[in-house]
Amino acid sequence: WLVYPSPDGTMWPSLRLDALRDGFQDYEYLYAAQQLYKRNPSPGLAKLLEIDDSLVRSTTQYAQDAEVYQARKLALAEHLTK
Repeated sequence: WLVYPSPDGTMWPSLRLDALRDGFQDYEYLYAAQQLYKRNPSPGLAKLLEIDDSLVRSTTQYAQDAEVYQARKLALAEHLTK
């Protein structure tokens, strides 16, 4: 289920829907950053686009702290809005 009915008849989003939204936004950030890098390559942006061991080492070893991912996402956002 993605939404649930509330007592007043409106719909409440589920955690699944929130996770889907966050995933779509992350994809949009990465796509926009890749397009920017293609037009104007820079070492700073290349470093942000790199998936290093601090994020993901393998399919079973990855950063467990959400702050690590949020920091990278914030850095990408700042770079994109310059």
